[in-house]
Amino acid sequence: MSNTCYPRAFSPHPDPRTSSARRACWLVLASVLTTSLPIAAQAPDAGPFRIGAWIQPAWEIQKWDGSRDRDGAFLRRARLDFTATLFEGAARIRVMPELGRGGTELRDAWIEVFPVDGIAMRMGQQGVPFNLQRATSGARQHFGDRSLATRRFEIAGGRDIGAVFAWRGEGGRRLAQLGIFNGEGPNRRQLGPAGPLISGRVAVGFGGPLPSGESDLARSEQPRLALGAGVLTANESGLRPRPGFAADDAADWRAGTLDADVRWQGISLSGAWYSHRVESITPGTPTVDGSGWHLSGGWVVPSRRFEIAIRRSEAEWDRSTRGHAENETSLGVTFFHREHALQTRVQVVRWRMLQGGEVERGHGLILEHQFLLGG
Repeated sequence: MSNTCYPRAFSPHPDPRTSSARRACWLVLASVLTTSLPIAAQAPDAGPFRIGAWIQPAWEIQKWDGSRDRDGAFLRRARLDFTATLFEGAARIRVMPELGRGGTELRDAWIEVFPVDGIAMRMGQQGVPFNLQRATSGARQHFGDRSLATRRFEIAGGRDIGAVFAWRGEGGRRLAQLGIFNGEGPNRRQLGPAGPLISGRVAVGFGGPLPSGESDLARSEQPRLALGAGVLTANESGLRPRPGFAADDAADWRAGTLDADVRWQGISLSGAWYSHRVESITPGTPTVDGSGWHLSGGWVVPSRRFEIAIRRSEAEWDRSTRGHAENETSLGVTFFHREHALQTRVQVVRWRMLQGGEVERGHGLILEHQFLLGG
């Protein structure tokens, strides 16, 4: 009889070759136990001043072909969130530090004013309005991390310092945003030599307001559709390019995206397509074109206790002719203890990734909890 799932201390014949399989078994057992416990905590309603938190501890096992296995616990996110609405709704502020990445760094720090109904101007460090997965809360998406394509085709890590002008239509079904940023990335204190980064996004919703997440946890009674598009441009940007795009020097960036979100009766589909061009300012350096996409789908069961989700994402560019294309496929189950405020996620994922200039294949198992207060 196999002893794969025995605790190591009680295994009659310990075998180091089964350590990863053992950990996988314990992750699955732990997920079953934690999701079966009754949860009674309920977050209070938010007022004009809100102090929130977003914590995502996880345990992950990775197995890569031709290299050592990796496993252990980590913090995907550990953030505090202070948000306040002031002066009878005429202004709003937000400060959100990240505490779980070996030190403290700011994620958001902005002031937003509303000169007239439907118009807002926000200044400070914030998300760059461009792609779908940045427009929807990461705490309300099908998986704990954003898709491979989103990570590869957005720049500045999705955040920068600048100003965003926004118009939102009545009922939240229309949105237009224009952003002007430093193009130097987040957490910069001084002006840099780069030209401005300019981005824009428009979106329209049919059958309801624009979604704030990917899952149809409300199990919409009527079909809902949201369509969006974004553009991004930066001249002589000093941002470090993504792997495989261009040499590590200043470059001109041009990017576009189209996206769609559909939901009905607990079924949700969310996807985006990206196109990216990098033109190095160094003479003789070739222009690099890239493209990618992601598509994720989920089904929330009628009891609303859990959701089954799947996602596929790909990213490729000119070097793909030499095999340098990347992809990921993920399958997961999310257990909702208190909707998105308290949940547990178990997922398996398979990667084809560019690691150190070489393509590697691997797969992994992730057990993750989420606590979201006020988000």
